[in-house]
Amino acid sequence: MGTQTGALAQRGAATAAGTVPTVPYPILIDDGWTSVAGATTALTLHRALYELEDRLLPVSVARGADMGARSVDFFYRFAKVIFVDNALDAYGATVTHEYVGHGARAREFGFRDVRYRFGAPFPFGGEAYTEYGSPSGWRLLSPTEEALLTVAGIEANNVGGKLNQLRAVRRGSMHYHDALAHLVAYFDGFGYVLGTNPADTSMGHDILAYLGVSAARYGVRGSRSGDVRRLQRQALLSLLNPYHLSALYGVASYVEFGRERVRLPALRLRGGVRYVPWLRTALTPFGTDVVLENAFVRGERLLDLSVRVGDGRYRAAWGLGMLAAGALRTGAASLDVTADAWRQPAITVGGATIRERRGGYGGALSGTVTWELPPVPLVHAPLGVVVQLGYKTPGFLEGERLDRGVIARAGGSVRAP
Repeated sequence: MGTQTGALAQRGAATAAGTVPTVPYPILIDDGWTSVAGATTALTLHRALYELEDRLLPVSVARGADMGARSVDFFYRFAKVIFVDNALDAYGATVTHEYVGHGARAREFGFRDVRYRFGAPFPFGGEAYTEYGSPSGWRLLSPTEEALLTVAGIEANNVGGKLNQLRAVRRGSMHYHDALAHLVAYFDGFGYVLGTNPADTSMGHDILAYLGVSAARYGVRGSRSGDVRRLQRQALLSLLNPYHLSALYGVASYVEFGRERVRLPALRLRGGVRYVPWLRTALTPFGTDVVLENAFVRGERLLDLSVRVGDGRYRAAWGLGMLAAGALRTGAASLDVTADAWRQPAITVGGATIRERRGGYGGALSGTVTWELPPVPLVHAPLGVVVQLGYKTPGFLEGERLDRGVIARAGGSVRAP
């Protein structure tokens, strides 16, 4: 642990000459390991692994600045990105999709005998999927739960993708590994939707299963091909994210010049505030949400305000979200506040019987406190203890449990550039 956390701090500081703000990388545990806890932890493990890889594999293998040396380094880094970096980053997205996504919802809904297959990552071939047994005992699976189970993998990568992007916005720069991970996670959902063939009859196709379950739940009539084309058009809206181009540039800049970090563009507001807006889409039990994210950064503090509007295909819904990272800091403790409010239709939850939770207004509120520990010998990065507490009413919120309940998570963290 000491060697790895030292790597997190030292290499990042060397890369940015101490100018990149540090952000926390937590490892979180909660009951059932929800997608929020799992995606957060997966990104921390991904960071540790790519720091180790970058220590073992140099940026440059040729000595000199002549054309021959630059060509050797270019092809070396190109091969490294394809066969090493991409394998690591793509595998992280795959594990998040299956274990943190489908697995989290399966655990929440009481499935037993959940099995995972993880084939070799791209470009080495292989496939990955999750197999379910049946809900434990006499537990019945509700229609809302069935819809969520089909797209839980995309949901988990959305949770991780948003966190990854907010960290980069907060720092004002991104590492090429984070850029590559963003592109892989983003195209996990975007590519899945665009590549959906309405004539596909294979078992286990998440998008087609989601459309079928949702249409049956709400009695919506329409052609399968029409529903697929509608979803594909909506997915194109998520291209309106400046981070995509920045991520592509970050990877290309590493291959061409060996730069491990690139700066992120932002709109400059008064008072030294940086503002980054972007659009994304999310699949919900009620249809597609179009989400407008608005990230404001001042110093090390971040405020993200999101507006979610459903397409009304199955039922109308909307929501508002807020994340205030570093809202309060006193001594060794810092506080993050997360709040959400929404208006949604009724949902159904399973159990011995299927129960309906009345629709209408709902919300969630939680606070995350991080206590920074005293310096630890041989560890060069600040370590901390993390506790998150809150409450959520019944309703869909990305990465959180469907039914009402207490939000309780705990773990540790390390701060790194």
